[in-house]
Amino acid sequence: MVISFADQQGITVAMSEIGKDLNAETTINWAGTASLLANTVCQVLFGRMSDIFGRKQVLLSCLAILVISDVACGVARTGIQFFIFRAGAGIGNGGISSLEVVGDTSITGWLLLVVLLVLSCTC
Repeated sequence: MVISFADQQGITVAMSEIGKDLNAETTINWAGTASLLANTVCQVLFGRMSDIFGRKQVLLSCLAILVISDVACGVARTGIQFFIFRAGAGIGNGGISSLEVVGDTSITGWLLLVVLLVLSCTC
């Protein structure tokens, strides 16, 4: 989750400089839009894929997608390439975000079950 957050927030700070370097000052906002749209659309998709293939494998795949997309963003030559690669990073971030929420809720559920079990045994 920290990797996903750092990727989303780190790019926002550098967006104006990236736009200048790629000669895309007027259209650089599409990078954030592409990332957020891909993130939102893919959260449900990766949640279902984790049910089919397993959470660990899908999470590792999402991390791989994120790393490859971030490296591609670093070597982008035009604004359009950068926008497409940011959409790829959004896909990876969407998967990480959705699977992390599932992990948090399942851990919380087990913790609640253990606490209730301990409380019922002590009373």
